[in-house]
Amino acid sequence: MKIGAGVHAQNDNEYALDVENFVRDNVRLVGEPEEVLVHPLRLLQDLDKGMAAGDCDDMATLAGALLYALGIVRLRLKAICRDREGYYRHVFLEYRLADNERWRALDPTVDFPPAPEEYGDDFIVEAV
Repeated sequence: MKIGAGVHAQNDNEYALDVENFVRDNVRLVGEPEEVLVHPLRLLQDLDKGMAAGDCDDMATLAGALLYALGIVRLRLKAICRDREGYYRHVFLEYRLADNERWRALDPTVDFPPAPEEYGDDFIVEAV
């Protein structure tokens, strides 16, 4: 499988949308009884075999790795907290283009991710 096949982006924001669609279309979203982070390289190897699967954090880190490889380097993961012990219920990626100060949500697990400001303040922010 060629990752860049069918990509005809004209700018970095279109590249980000292409990456989001690529991950959504090629990685099967699965739940995990215990948290195990799948390395992006492992997901790419599994993609080549036609059997890539992961949960929201796996899909977000793969999207972040692909964006970083494309030169979009202002990235952060956000986790929506479930409780005070730090367990989270969802992870997604945000990116910011060099010429823009607004963070944009990128979430391959949903068709239309909300804008970052729509999530509220229930986050732990971590660098990618």
